[in-house]
Amino acid sequence: MRDHAGYRDGGRTPMPWDEDAWSDPWLPVGDQTTVAAQRADPDSTLTFTRDLIMLRRAFVDASYEALLSPAGAWAYRRSDHLVALNLGAAPVTLDGIDGTVAIGTDRSRDGGAFDGRLAAYEAVVIRPESAKNALTAARFRARARTSTAPGSRAGRRGPSRRRRVSRGTGWR
Repeated sequence: MRDHAGYRDGGRTPMPWDEDAWSDPWLPVGDQTTVAAQRADPDSTLTFTRDLIMLRRAFVDASYEALLSPAGAWAYRRSDHLVALNLGAAPVTLDGIDGTVAIGTDRSRDGGAFDGRLAAYEAVVIRPESAKNALTAARFRARARTSTAPGSRAGRRGPSRRRRVSRGTGWR
């Protein structure tokens, strides 16, 4: 049965393994990109996804810590890696984050120093260069602390919507 009405999402069509994979698929095929072509292309979505999964394994069990970020951006820390995403159409700048871009949606930045700037809809995973990034994370945590009542102890965290989730320990 074919989709003659054109209701099928073109981005959700089957992807052939190679050029000889099939001659007459039951649904119309959109983009003719093959898995073999994606494997051979270092800038392909398949290569990016595999690299990202391999990097994620380094900190999959680490706890999540949200970091302060400007409007339209999201930054967090897992283990010793920092992840920064710009979810908006305008460029953003993240202050106080140093390190090397382990992987980014703009693959030309991989391996280079992170300058704090993210283009529209850009994301990076940052590998800290030294212990000074521990201080950076501490600065972000210090900025997030609030004192809610007169006479409360200095440095004590007030009510917060931030959540730290870890496997079996910590608070939620």
